[in-house]
Amino acid sequence: MRIKVSISEQRLYVLKNTGERLKTYIISTSGFGLGSEPDSNFTPLGRFRIVQKIGHGAPHGTIFRSRRVVG
Repeated sequence: MRIKVSISEQRLYVLKNTGERLKTYIISTSGFGLGSEPDSNFTPLGRFRIVQKIGHGAPHGTIFRSRRVVG
């Protein structure tokens, strides 16, 4: 299984390894633009590995900042 993010479409796609689309989600990327500068609030580009799930079991609509619940 893979995840693909389209910044231009503001969508996240969950794909099978064959490329078949399983789910589509509306997302929002940074209004500050794209890039990898530290503390820039840019949306970083590249390939990433998900190593931890944060917020499992939190109510729908919970807001997180720096991995902490703020609303």
